[in-house]
Amino acid sequence: MSDLLDEIIERSADQMRKAIGHLEVEISKVRAGKATPQIVDGIYVDYYGNPTALQQVANVLVADARTLSIQPWEKNMLAPIEKAIMAANIGLTPQNDGTYIRGTPIPAWGRALVPMRTLTPGNKLAWLR
Repeated sequence: MSDLLDEIIERSADQMRKAIGHLEVEISKVRAGKATPQIVDGIYVDYYGNPTALQQVANVLVADARTLSIQPWEKNMLAPIEKAIMAANIGLTPQNDGTYIRGTPIPAWGRALVPMRTLTPGNKLAWLR
């Protein structure tokens, strides 16, 4: 009986760790007006016919507190990167200057305030949306 309980506790602890890890990833993507490179995680660019993660074809940098700067390693990738950002609908309007793609994330205050309210110390369960 004790072995069964230990197995259940171990499985539950593993699932809880995965849930917390997922929550941390989702919270890092919340747009609150500050630019972070995590905003473009999950965006794939058509790189010579293959969908490739944006971070693998360009440097993603934070130019200042509100500006995200993307510098592709190949100049011919500017248009596909711009197209992929527009298609991702992440609230970032890309501005292509021929060398860099710059953008200022638009804060989604409705989405940003939900996690802040649910992550107060008294809450045991945090949720997004």
